[in-house]
Amino acid sequence: MTKFGRTLPAIAGIAMIALLAALVPAQPSFAAPAASVSPAAGGRGTTVTVSGSNFDSFNGDQVHVFFNDVEIFGSPVAVSGGTFQATFNIPNTAPRGDAWVTVRSDIDSLLTQAPFTVTPPSITLDIPRGVVGTVVTVSCQGFYADRVVVFTYDSGGVRAAYGEVFADSTGDCTFDLPIPSGEAGWHTVEALNDLDDDIASAAFEVLPSVVIDPLQGPGGLIVDITGSGFAADQEISIDFRSDRISYNTTDRYGDFEGTFRVPVLAAGVHPLTIEDADDNWVESRFTIVPGAALTPSEGGVGQEVTVTATGLAPDLMVTVRYDGLEVARGLADGVGFMETVFDVPLSTRGAHTVLITDGVETQQAIFTVESVPPAVPEPGLPAVDSEVLPPITFTWAAVDDLSLPVKYTLQVAGDEAFTELVLEKTGLTVPTYTPTKDERLRPSSRAGGYFWRVMAVDAASNVSPWSAPRPFLAGKGKLMPNWAVYVLIGLGVAIVGFLVFRIRTRSPRYWTD
Repeated sequence: MTKFGRTLPAIAGIAMIALLAALVPAQPSFAAPAASVSPAAGGRGTTVTVSGSNFDSFNGDQVHVFFNDVEIFGSPVAVSGGTFQATFNIPNTAPRGDAWVTVRSDIDSLLTQAPFTVTPPSITLDIPRGVVGTVVTVSCQGFYADRVVVFTYDSGGVRAAYGEVFADSTGDCTFDLPIPSGEAGWHTVEALNDLDDDIASAAFEVLPSVVIDPLQGPGGLIVDITGSGFAADQEISIDFRSDRISYNTTDRYGDFEGTFRVPVLAAGVHPLTIEDADDNWVESRFTIVPGAALTPSEGGVGQEVTVTATGLAPDLMVTVRYDGLEVARGLADGVGFMETVFDVPLSTRGAHTVLITDGVETQQAIFTVESVPPAVPEPGLPAVDSEVLPPITFTWAAVDDLSLPVKYTLQVAGDEAFTELVLEKTGLTVPTYTPTKDERLRPSSRAGGYFWRVMAVDAASNVSPWSAPRPFLAGKGKLMPNWAVYVLIGLGVAIVGFLVFRIRTRSPRYWTD
C-alpha cells in the first residue's frame, strides 16, 4: 500500500471523531465553591455573616455551615442562584485566636472554608506616663460585642471605677480617662465587662508635678503651691536656689498643698526645687521683681493684711496708704525690704489702691474688698399673724460677715408690697428696735394689719436680700401702765382696811344722870 493509501483512512477517522464531538452536547465547567466572612475578626458575641459563591451545582440543595466544627444556629441553609448567606454570633465559649468557618455538603464533604480570628481582650494607652490630670485615651479590642465595658484605676491603695462605654459590634471601644490623684509610680488601668474573663489591663506611670501661684513677685511674697504625683505620706522639701525654705507632707495619694515665703533676693529668675524622700522631684522657676505684695490680697473690712515691699531706699521710714489714708508705717532694711501690717479700713466692695512710699521710691499693690452680700437676717418677734400690745419691740437674729460691723434696716408697712411705709429705720447696730412714742403704730383691725421685714448691710456696703414679710396686728394696749394700776389697787385696799379698823375699834358712849 502506498503512503497516500495509509494516510487517507487516518484523515477520515479524525474527521469522524470531530463530527461526533460536534454532535454530542458539551458539559458545563464550574468554578470551585468559595466562602467569605464579614467581619474577619472580633470579640465574642460578634455577629458574623457568611457569604457563599460558586455553589451553582448545589442550586435547590442545602449546605451546612460550621464554626470550629460546631454547626451554627440556622444551618443548613438553602442555595439559590449559586449563592447563600448565613449569620451567627461568636459564642462566649469560643477559644480566642484563629478559628475556621467551614461549609459542608449533606454527606459531610468539605466544600470550602474561611478563617476568622476571635480577638482576645486587650487595651492600649496613647500616653504611657504623665502627671495627675492627664487625659489618656484607652483603646480596647476583643471585648464581648455590644456590652458595657467598665474602666477602673488603682490609686491610694483603692481600685475604683471611673467610667464605662459600650463595646461596638466587634468588641472594640475607646474611653478618655483623666488620671486621678495618685502616688508616684506605676498604676494599673483595667477594662472589664460583665463576663469575668473579658478583662484587660495596661500600666500608666504617674510623674510628680506642682502648680505655683503666682510665678513672679517681690521678695517676701507669700506664694501658694500645690503638688501631686509624689510619694504617699512623705515629707516634701522646697528649695529656693540652694536654701531650704519650706516643708510639707503628702497625703495617701501623693498630693500636698501649702505656702512659702519668697526670699528677699536680687531681682531675676531663681530655680525652685520640690522633692520628696523617695527622690521624686520637680524643678520650677520663680522670678523676683521689685514691687509690693499684700497677704492676703482680698478680704473684708477689718481684715489684717501683711505688706511686703522691695526696691525701696535702704534704711528709710516707709508709709503705707490705703486709698490715700495712712494705715501703717515701717522701716526699710539695708537692702530696701520692708514688712508691716494694717487693718483694712471702712471701704466699699471692689479694688482699692495701696501705696508704699519712702519719699524716694514708691511701690503699689491692689487690695480687693469682698462683694459677698450678708446673710438674710432671721426674723424673731413679732411672730407671724400675732397681735402685739404696745410698746412693740422688733427682734431678729444677728448676722455675721467678713466685713464688720453689720448694720440693719427695718421697715414696717400697711401692705405686703411695702408701698405704704409707716416706719423705716436704717443704720441699726443691734438686732432689735422699739419704736419711740412718736413712732408708735396705730391699733389695727383684724381686716388690716401690718407687715415688717429687715435686711443687713455690711461695712463694705454689701446688702442682703430682705427677709420675708411678716404680718402682725397692733393692739390697743391699756389705758394706764401696769404700775399705776397696781398703785390704785393698793390704795383701795389700804382705804378699805382703814375704814374697817375704825368701825371695829370705835368705843360706845354711855350717858349718866
